[in-house]
Amino acid sequence: MFALSIPAHEARLVDRERHSPRGSVIGVRQAGEADLAGIAAVALACGQPPTDSGADPAYARHLLAHGTLMAAVDRERHVVGFGATRRVGSASALTDLFVLPDRQGGGIGGAILRCLWDADAETRITFSSQDPRALPLYVRFGLRPRWPLLYLRGSAASLEADGLHVRRVAAGDAAAVERDLTGIDRGADYAYWLRSDPARALVVHDHDDRPVAAGAATAAGLAHLVCPSAALATDALVAALLALGEEPQTLWVPGPHPALPLLLRNQFVIEDYDIHMSSDDAFAGVTSVYSPALA
Repeated sequence: MFALSIPAHEARLVDRERHSPRGSVIGVRQAGEADLAGIAAVALACGQPPTDSGADPAYARHLLAHGTLMAAVDRERHVVGFGATRRVGSASALTDLFVLPDRQGGGIGGAILRCLWDADAETRITFSSQDPRALPLYVRFGLRPRWPLLYLRGSAASLEADGLHVRRVAAGDAAAVERDLTGIDRGADYAYWLRSDPARALVVHDHDDRPVAAGAATAAGLAHLVCPSAALATDALVAALLALGEEPQTLWVPGPHPALPLLLRNQFVIEDYDIHMSSDDAFAGVTSVYSPALA
């Protein structure tokens, strides 16, 4: 990874120190196991859900093992903010950036980002919240807003299949199909998504039984589905939703996704949205379903 090479067990601060409005020195260092409780407290204070966020020890440990997780600490070594990145292909994806509400506005978020994105040439992506302070911060780090990532919820009961079929496979097999389709290895992420229910890995096949999409569903809904083909993206998404049954599902769809009009016509509703941001050299296809945290 590209982050600072500071061992996770060291408590020393990096030299990018900043002063909060209350005057206490804030340092940023690579996080370790001992920081997880403090990171969870920050995430919960910022309104994050108990799963698939810094409040979830499994999620935080996934980032410790497969990404870069940084903690901002005060003089007493209390965690007051955290941020994380995860490599997705050639891009550095910012998965998290949170600061305790009473410490926001003091430059802590920027200090964390300077540690995570230290290389000017780094290809960068993130899903920004609607917080009006977030977007300008990311713009200063070379990203631009591209499209909304829509939080949709609805039932597949009124959708109709169009010939594509879905097979349930092992997590590693779904990751292998995605690697074949995109050249990107998401094996560790599939293992995380499917840790509680390995049977919810999906591969969508066309009429000639060729794999055209791969994804993973969790208890929350369709967490991830990659389909590089714009011509097949709508049918692949419908097939995946039908394979999950008629219970309401949550999924995260780019605003330009070709399936969006169909889903809205069939009573799917938009509950929230983030803003996909990227550097000019990054590309995120609009025919996939994305995890807001891990992309």
